[in-house]
Amino acid sequence: MSARITKSRIVLAVLLAATAAAMIFSGRPWRGYSMPRVAEIATLPDNEELAPVRRYTEIGSGIFPYIGGPRPELGRVRQPLKLGYAYDEYGILGMPYWVSGEYGLVTYLETVEGIQVAVITPSQRPMLDGMLGTPVTRDYQFRWYLQIWGWFFPPLFLLWILTWRREDMAREEAHWAS
Repeated sequence: MSARITKSRIVLAVLLAATAAAMIFSGRPWRGYSMPRVAEIATLPDNEELAPVRRYTEIGSGIFPYIGGPRPELGRVRQPLKLGYAYDEYGILGMPYWVSGEYGLVTYLETVEGIQVAVITPSQRPMLDGMLGTPVTRDYQFRWYLQIWGWFFPPLFLLWILTWRREDMAREEAHWAS
């Protein structure tokens, strides 16, 4: 029996390589998970006008822990204040499959322990836009579809099964035809 390069083997190689890359490089757990995440919108200026926003964020609404534990290197330098959209992400094998926007717009700081967030309520948005001088919070739309790239893998798995099954049927027909 010879080891031929077939379409199903090419699809399988792509599927295995992509899955391994997602598991190794995505920084997400391999097992099923649910975790809070923040999509960055903008880095806010570190000026006197936004000092109350920084204090509000330092007190915060909560902390999202890092995967893999604390990051001591973040304690050495003053981290910039950022604006982001916080959401819950659900996935498996290091790939996100679903998101839900339970938190919404936040300001956040990366700390040693995790991401310190402060939720921006709808009544606070105009004040923040006024401090920034731009309607960042009013015009922002969370792009949830960019956060569920794990759905690339099930169709690839089905394509592999389909090509493998077609090749298997062709081999069987050739066997009975001879």
